[in-house]
Amino acid sequence: MTLPSAGDFFSRKIAEACIQALPDKSNSFDVEYVRTAKILGASTNDSFVLKGLIVTRNVETPSISEVKNPKIAVYGCPLDTQAAETKGTVLIKNAEELLNYNKSEEDHAHNLIKSIADAGVNCMIVGGTISDICLHYLERYRIMTIRCTSKFELKRLCKALQATALVRLGAPVPEELGTADLAQLREIGSQKVVVFERDSADCKLSTIVLRGSTHNLLDDIERAIDDGVNAFKNLVKDPRFVAGAGATEIVKIFYFEKLNHIFSNWLRNSITSLILLLLWINMPSDNMLRLLKSSQESLLRMQV
Repeated sequence: MTLPSAGDFFSRKIAEACIQALPDKSNSFDVEYVRTAKILGASTNDSFVLKGLIVTRNVETPSISEVKNPKIAVYGCPLDTQAAETKGTVLIKNAEELLNYNKSEEDHAHNLIKSIADAGVNCMIVGGTISDICLHYLERYRIMTIRCTSKFELKRLCKALQATALVRLGAPVPEELGTADLAQLREIGSQKVVVFERDSADCKLSTIVLRGSTHNLLDDIERAIDDGVNAFKNLVKDPRFVAGAGATEIVKIFYFEKLNHIFSNWLRNSITSLILLLLWINMPSDNMLRLLKSSQESLLRMQV
């Protein structure tokens, strides 16, 4: 399928995703609830709509691939033991002091993950690095962990999951937790992705999974889909649509030209001037020049 001929195909996909993500109050439709995920491979014909929000990354805890009704904590900082503000030197004189030093770090990580698990968290999204010792305790307490390096994607996840991004390490309060119906690891075209499904009255998530052979092709389709989703948003607010780029105004001029035999010459010229004045307010300059040219020709024909 070539890109110019793919309009009908992707129009149906956009409509399917938008209708699926449409909340009960249609006027509260948000374009953030319809996202695109670009996965290389296959053909554009293999693009499809998936219910939920997709993060195109693998989980950091391989033994946990699915959590039902997760309580999600989002951290915008690295999940690691806090480092000192200044550099220092630790003098270790014997093996016992070395063991105690490592044990204190392990105890700190253990207490941190345990406090998060005690708060009811069973899924975690981290916006930075995760230390190995923290990963060990995350596996131990069965907390599914996803690492998200993009701040924009992290913000989008917080909005979709109704969560608050925390900038401190510690147990979150219930108001800061996000919710979903399902968090699951899936594989699409050899690409591991994490799917968050959330079907509530105020938030329904949809993702259009784009397949294609090159990044440029996927980027072009993504831009076209963004335009289509915004058109759906405007359609929900007000279903009255007219042609753009000055086409509506030009048709009005020709319509009034057909009625020119009803009016006398002086009244016809006055009406034409009034119409041009009204159209001048919201019309781009290039469209106005074309309109003036066409109206001049019309006036000349009317005078003859």
